[in-house]
This record gives sequence, C-alpha cells and structure tokens, in this order.
Amino acid sequence: DDLIIKIDEALDMIDLNQSAVRPGTEDLIYGGDMTMWIKFANTLKLKIYLRQSGVRTSVAQAGIQQMYANGDEFIGVGEDAVINFSTATQNENPLWQNLNQTTFQNLVASETSEDLLNNMGDTRIDAFYDVAPNSGLFRGLTQGTGTLSGEQFGDFSPLDPTYIISRTAPVVFFSSHESLFLQAEAAQRNFSTGVAATLYNDAVSASFSQFGLDASTYINAGGDYEYDGTIEQIITQKWIALNGTQGFEAWSDWRRTGFPSLNTSVTTTLPGGQFPLRLIFPSNESASNPNVPALQPLTAPVWWDVD
Repeated sequence: DDLIIKIDEALDMIDLNQSAVRPGTEDLIYGGDMTMWIKFANTLKLKIYLRQSGVRTSVAQAGIQQMYANGDEFIGVGEDAVINFSTATQNENPLWQNLNQTTFQNLVASETSEDLLNNMGDTRIDAFYDVAPNSGLFRGLTQGTGTLSGEQFGDFSPLDPTYIISRTAPVVFFSSHESLFLQAEAAQRNFSTGVAATLYNDAVSASFSQFGLDASTYINAGGDYEYDGTIEQIITQKWIALNGTQGFEAWSDWRRTGFPSLNTSVTTTLPGGQFPLRLIFPSNESASNPNVPALQPLTAPVWWDVD
C-alpha cells in the first residue's frame, strides 16, 4: 500500500509544462521525457496490484479499475525502459563486462526453456541461445544440475552473444511486452476495460519484434499461441518473452500464479525436490538492521504467493 502512495506522490510532482525544469541526457532511460515517466509509474502500479491479485483480490481490482477510470496510460511498443550501453570502455553491459574479464563463459540454456521453445517451433530460440559448439544443435542443461557428469559446457547452448549477452545489450527495467502482458492479465481477470486477446497478441508480437522477428505466423495459426482465454497462457507466454533479460520477474510470476507448469526436467537440491520460493536476507542485513524479520526457509512462500 505504501508503494502505491509513494508512486502517486511522485506522479503529483511531475510538471508537464514546457517551462518546467526537467532532466535531459542525464536521464539515462527516457532522456527527460516526463510523459514516459508517467507511463512508467502507471505500469509499475499495475504490476504491484497484479502481484497481490491472488491474496488481496479486491484491493488489486479496485486499484486497477481506478487507473482505467482515470484514463492512465502504460508503457507501449517502442517505449521500453532500459539502460543502453556502448562499446566504450567502462560503458559496456555489466554482465558482458564481467564475463569478458574471465576466460570462461559458463552461462548456458536451461533445458526447461530450450525444450519448450524447440517443441513449439519458436524462432526466438535463435535470439535467446546459440547452438552447442560441440554438436551444432540446441541443447539445454537440466535446471538445478550441480555436476556435468563428464560433459563439457561446449555440449550445451550458450546465451546468444548478439541479443542477450552482448557488449551493448541493454539492461531492461520494463519491456513493452511485459507491460502488454500485464494489461492482458488485468483484462482477463475483469479488472479493466481492455480486450485481453488483443493485448495478448500485441504482447507476443512485441516480444518477437525486439529480435526483428514476425509473430503473425504463430498467433494466427492456432495451436500453442492462439489465445485461449486463460491466465495460464498469458503467463506462460510472458515467461518465454522474459527469457534472458527479466528472469527475476518470470520467477515472481511463476511463484504468484504457478505458471508455467514446470515438470521433472527441473531439479533442485532442496529436500523433496522443492523449489526455492524466496531469497534470504544476507548476513550483513541481519547484523546491521535490528528490524530484520526472522529468517525463513527458502521454501516458505512470500505473502503474495498463494498458488
């Protein structure tokens, strides 16, 4: 509730008059375009409301309905909130920079993701991953595997060096497809006046378009991509679209909704093969903050995780 209050207070401080003092190039995301920051704030509020839709449904519904009644606008196609990088020294993508300073690239595809993309014939697999160097085929590593049992990292698909882990790859705060999937979910839950099918199709198209791909053959051909009117399909396609750039958000959606339905190709070292449901507070937080909550096990759901 307090996050919503803080965002509304920030919105009230924005002055769209041309004479108002505003940031310029020092605003690394929107270059001082305050209309875009309004859309960013609205999209963040939409995410906050939907995050609690399973446990505080009436609060989520009322908040979202009020936003639509106000005519609030959200991040759209071409309006992604990102930090861009260049090839200049110390201005490269931080993940690329970190890995470039080592001689070992150990980030590879997850079997869970790679199998799903392959089985669906999804051309985004070429944007997310490269083929495994040792076989020339796409192959993912079983999620949670601690040892390779004699295999090498060259047996698995590395992250794509053009879109995902390149020197100039942007760091994403909000993508247009995430915003559209949020709007589609709100519509499907009858929290808004939007048309869920249209927003869903626009979200899938936006995800493909970021890699220069066309989604029309998927969303118009039926099967896995044709909108079926379920939250599961919205979240599953959102999970795919967030691949490689917004993994934490995909994990949060999975905890919140239970989608996608992950199978036995995912393993963990937790008792009974349980999935981690939270991060734990670091030791320096416990040592320096007298108000830190009691430590919870990794398998204890956070308060909005009810599925």
